[in-house]
Amino acid sequence: MAYSSKRHTRLRKGYLLTKQLEERERALGVKKDKVKKALEGGAPLSHEVRGEAVALGALLEYDDTSATQAVAERTGLDDEYAKNGEEPKLLLTTSRSPSSRLSQFAKEMRHLFPNCQRVNRGKHVLGEIVDAARKAGVSDLLIVHETKGQPDALIVSHMPYGPTAHFTIRNAVLRHDIEGITDTYSGAPPHLVFEGMNSQLGQRLKVILQHLFPPPKERSKRIVSFINKGDILHFRHHMFDAVQGEVLLKEAGPRFELIPYKIVQDTVESRTGEVEWVLHPFTNAAKRKNYLST
Repeated sequence: MAYSSKRHTRLRKGYLLTKQLEERERALGVKKDKVKKALEGGAPLSHEVRGEAVALGALLEYDDTSATQAVAERTGLDDEYAKNGEEPKLLLTTSRSPSSRLSQFAKEMRHLFPNCQRVNRGKHVLGEIVDAARKAGVSDLLIVHETKGQPDALIVSHMPYGPTAHFTIRNAVLRHDIEGITDTYSGAPPHLVFEGMNSQLGQRLKVILQHLFPPPKERSKRIVSFINKGDILHFRHHMFDAVQGEVLLKEAGPRFELIPYKIVQDTVESRTGEVEWVLHPFTNAAKRKNYLST
């Protein structure tokens, strides 16, 4: 479906309004549940709802359904990924004038994701690329950047309204730099492994990353894993085979680490999107907190 700038602005305003209304309903539901539990168990009210207890209690008189259950039964209008089971369609590009190493890295990333098309950046500005992605029905736009020939950043922007996740790339090792890799691999959708992403932020990033891949087939022999260690996502790509009851893993590459540092509730070209989360590495508590695991 083609997107004009005016039409996209109108659709996005409607989407944001719907999302805001559902967020208000969700917050109200949480407060109602707290009051209901306090009334049933005789526990003191928390300070968050103490001033609204009378009004919330009046609402509960006509509501016999758990607010949390009511929210869970909704289709999730604020879930940007709640689509009709459509497989993702990715568009991948780089920063301008990419080095040979970044071009090779982008090529390997293109083969890593099923249904991914790579385009040369050329002289196109970011807004033109995003507009073309919307018109082509792309589900996610991926952009890789570099510093002095080393891939150092990945942007994942969900179409058509966001969110956009920003990652730092560290210790990127390309396929031809990994010893013993000679075989090619199929483009079958891989099985996904996520470990150590139990917090609300970790689950948010998990949703963003897992929707880059279609559901795997039962016979697929590819595994893509995101293992969190100290808020660093270690990315690995393996092929596996079962031999005499044992599972043998063989690395397929590439290999790198992802450090998330920002999530914005808009597409990548926007300068007005609300920042959903941003890493503050220099605060006193930053080194003592695990953002993704707890």
